[in-house]
Amino acid sequence: HTMAGRTMGTTYHITVVAGRSQDLALVQKKIDGLLEQINQSMSTYRPDSEISRFNAVRKGEGPFKISPHFLRVMLAAREVYRLTGGAWDATVHPLTDLWGFGNTEPPKAIPSDEAVAQARQRIGFDHIEVAVNGFLKKKNAQVTLDLNSIAKGYGVEQVALLLKEWGFTNFLVEIGGEVHAAGRKPDGNPWRVGINLPRKDAAFDAVYKAVALQDQAMATSGDYRNYYQ
Repeated sequence: HTMAGRTMGTTYHITVVAGRSQDLALVQKKIDGLLEQINQSMSTYRPDSEISRFNAVRKGEGPFKISPHFLRVMLAAREVYRLTGGAWDATVHPLTDLWGFGNTEPPKAIPSDEAVAQARQRIGFDHIEVAVNGFLKKKNAQVTLDLNSIAKGYGVEQVALLLKEWGFTNFLVEIGGEVHAAGRKPDGNPWRVGINLPRKDAAFDAVYKAVALQDQAMATSGDYRNYYQ
């Protein structure tokens, strides 16, 4: 049985092995509700989302209360920032925009060293305090967050947990290319997930290689469609 919909600016697809007696319409309603909560928490495209309101916080304002979803992702973000020595940074959005990968058009010329230096003054995950009791605070008022690179993966895992709570043991969850495979297909074989052919002119359903997954998650990323030269 399959379920599909839209979330986080992309699409989701879920395949579950289930009996006819199970109310999958109710299950999908629960999934859509869960994804709506996560979207309202961390969508930078919604001006009233938690993350957008935090990004608008100015100097001198007190601690900002956040939801459990937002907190879990922020704690993971802090850990990845630490483990990578800052190579992955959830505050990098000013540079993303500068190079045309955010909400802006690609620049007609390479950004100047001065423009890059100015953008870097607004970057640094260590400028944000994350309290385990659910509060954020800025040390630098110019710093903003963009969690798009890990929020979808978090959404996938939360949907997988919900399905397990409902008693499903064999399913495949995908949101915008992030995948969680539990159990096996009805024929007893592992789930097979296709990786897109990494070429700019390739069709979206052109498969480079199929990967067998069982009780595993996978995320892919490529620079062959969205790049600046």
